[in-house]
Amino acid sequence: MEESLKTNNTEAATSTQRITSKLTAENATTNTQQPQQSQQTTAASDGQDTSSKAIDNLQLVVIEGFQVGRGVARIDPSDIARLGCQPGDIIMISGGRTTAAKVVPSAIVERGQQTIQMDSKVRQNSASGLGERVTVWKAKVSNAEKVTLLPLSAGTPIQESDLQYITRYMIGLPVTIGDLLQVGTPGSAPREFLIIGTTPATPSYALRKKRSTGDLDAVIPPVMPQPVTATEAVVVQQGTIV
Repeated sequence: MEESLKTNNTEAATSTQRITSKLTAENATTNTQQPQQSQQTTAASDGQDTSSKAIDNLQLVVIEGFQVGRGVARIDPSDIARLGCQPGDIIMISGGRTTAAKVVPSAIVERGQQTIQMDSKVRQNSASGLGERVTVWKAKVSNAEKVTLLPLSAGTPIQESDLQYITRYMIGLPVTIGDLLQVGTPGSAPREFLIIGTTPATPSYALRKKRSTGDLDAVIPPVMPQPVTATEAVVVQQGTIV
């Protein structure tokens, strides 16, 4: 009987070791008695984690957008997730030039087509046209402490009330140095401004040349610029000085 008990205890201990080896990933690599099925399960789990990681950037085709002047870009929700973003996050858009925009989900009919909807102002600031490809990625953003504007439109001098209106209009806008901004103040025609400075400072993205051809697809492939600071874009806040 004692011999039988020893045998049972030995089997129980062996069974416990096998169960433990299934639950401990480190033992799975060294325990030669681990079942092959457990190894396959661990590999499948690792593969799933890898596939869910965000990618660095995407190339999308530009189509007409709406919400003119609000700095919005619409893309497929699955592409938002692939970039590691949430709706409302800021993305960088690089065509002939690089700018920033707030990303929101596109309409159902526009999904699954690898497109990005941008209004005329975002297209202007990214130096891209309809049907062209742009590169997009998740932006490194900071809240703007100060934004400096240079008026480009001729007209009556800007009054303090106009400046307050412009400041309110800009709240929530993502901007970079070199962006163009068009704002209509009460009782006057829309004015155009150039953003010449931000605090913290963003890079001043240069305009890249395109090939001299009428083919929209023959644009020089977008390249992600290396920012000179940790901030690629700033977002205007309630307390931002303009």
